[in-house]
Amino acid sequence: MVRRRRPDLLTRHLCDQPRRAVVQGRYKFIQTGEGIVELYDRLNDPTENVNLAVVLPEQADEMQQQIDGYLQQTTAQAPAVNRPAEDDPTVRKRLHDLGYLE
Repeated sequence: MVRRRRPDLLTRHLCDQPRRAVVQGRYKFIQTGEGIVELYDRLNDPTENVNLAVVLPEQADEMQQQIDGYLQQTTAQAPAVNRPAEDDPTVRKRLHDLGYLE
């Protein structure tokens, strides 16, 4: 529903990009899409407010290599979006009756 009514929200919050993460000891590394990286100290910053990727580039690079290595070993890819329910007339009628579709 968000995809149809407010696609700008998906783009603004990067929900349309694959996300990968790895946790190593006290650090959590998140890669969004191909270029956005975040590194958080889970002990000192449990709410993940301070991105340390620029402050600790060696730690970020090491964790990026872990993700890259995993992807090479497993040839993992983002799951394909499968929307067969949207084409099902019964599902469309129920969604319409519930007010989700116009």
